[in-house]
Amino acid sequence: MSISLEQIKGLAPDDKSVAAGRKLNAVRHWPTLGKNDQVLWGECKGSALYQVKIDLSNYGSACSCPSRKFPCKHALGLLMILASDPSSVQAAEPPEWVTTWLEKRQQRQEAKVQKAAEPAKKAADPKAQARRAAQRLKRVQAGLDQFELWLQDLVRSGLAQVDAQPPSFWNEQAKRLVDSQAPGLAARVESLAAIPHASSNWPQKLLHELGKLQLAVHAFRRVDSLSPESQADLRQLIGWTVTKEELQTEGIRIKDRWKVLGKRAEETERVRVERLWLMGCETGQVAVILTFAVGNRPFEAPPLLLGSAYETELLFYPSSFPQRAVLTEAEPSPLKQHQELPGYADVESFLDAVATGVSRQPWTLQYAGMLHEVTPAVEGEQWYLRDRQGHSLPLAGGMPWSWLAHSGGQPTSLSGEWDGEWFYPMGLFFNEKFRAL
Repeated sequence: MSISLEQIKGLAPDDKSVAAGRKLNAVRHWPTLGKNDQVLWGECKGSALYQVKIDLSNYGSACSCPSRKFPCKHALGLLMILASDPSSVQAAEPPEWVTTWLEKRQQRQEAKVQKAAEPAKKAADPKAQARRAAQRLKRVQAGLDQFELWLQDLVRSGLAQVDAQPPSFWNEQAKRLVDSQAPGLAARVESLAAIPHASSNWPQKLLHELGKLQLAVHAFRRVDSLSPESQADLRQLIGWTVTKEELQTEGIRIKDRWKVLGKRAEETERVRVERLWLMGCETGQVAVILTFAVGNRPFEAPPLLLGSAYETELLFYPSSFPQRAVLTEAEPSPLKQHQELPGYADVESFLDAVATGVSRQPWTLQYAGMLHEVTPAVEGEQWYLRDRQGHSLPLAGGMPWSWLAHSGGQPTSLSGEWDGEWFYPMGLFFNEKFRAL
């Protein structure tokens, strides 16, 4: 399968790595270049002669340079040469340093498969584990009681008083929830600080979010009467983590041809998160793979090419509306043949799917999908995506220059993320090509 410069950009850990890779997209930097059906390799001149290896089945790479970014600028530069000037990389027999890497790589992958198949080890002390779980539950329940009083006081005194509140007003309540071992709710409370005065209808938005938090408190009081899936939603919302063992035994496995729709990243005070969205070509199931990074560390996302399709299995976290998933295969290979695009025929069918999600899991923050036959449209200063029926969704980010430039205003398939208010374009599928937006 060939790879495009746009897909290489999607593999990069950050924009600086893309820029550095472009500088190495010239044969003069590479005294050694070669490839076969399995692997691409090269030696790049720098402060030393760096040896770069790339597995062509899934574009996993390794380099002898000291960079902590993955893939590094040398791997990106080598891929860019292959994409922009493939004739400059001649077929050859790989040297020993390449074949040795391939063999060790295969051994590691086989070891991962074997380890995943092994039964989970039992807890060292089940009684102590149960005691800790009971103690945490007690702390969470007490914390939610105090949190509910705070919510009621806030609404009773009126949202107008929020105008004069500093960020510490929200942060202090969030810290109390962290102390009660409810970090998930704490993060939701911290995010409320961005709502006041962000738009003209901010009081309605704030009240809507406060209502969802009150719903969570009320639901947790009767959590034992809920379905196992709804219990899992509440526990994850409040801040319980799903262990690997729980994911293996309680998660939902779906095998499909998964189309990579695009990715979105956002930053909070504590951590950066990247969401990689996929959609099943047969099932229509939407999936999101989350990757977290602290500080300036790059994301270590799975090496999936944006716009490509992979026939593989995803393991979904237990939920009444499952979206979050992980790969069961560490580095799946992209399908070579073109796949029919999954998605929604119009805005109405997309919003119907969103409504189903809200009814099952009202605390979901983002939804994603691919809408077909849509065009950019403008009313006043606001841009929209518009379908054939004239229905539209407001676009975030102002004028969609890239979409306009590549589509010429013609109907295209557009992937994006919807937060209930704005549609954030992620990728353009046009004439069997993908373009990240």
